[in-house]
Amino acid sequence: MGKIRTAAGIMKTMGSMMREDWQQMDKKFYRLLFGIAGFVAMGLFWFYFLRNITPFGF
Repeated sequence: MGKIRTAAGIMKTMGSMMREDWQQMDKKFYRLLFGIAGFVAMGLFWFYFLRNITPFGF
């Protein structure tokens, strides 16, 4: 019975560590995703609006 409890405790600890790692990875993934989305949005904004603006009527 002691070995089963020890194994269960180890599995529980490993599970909680994996959840923490996944939460940190999710935060990094969301930051990367928002960065890419912002880059694409600014690219589209430039492509549709800013590229036709010319200073001094050139």
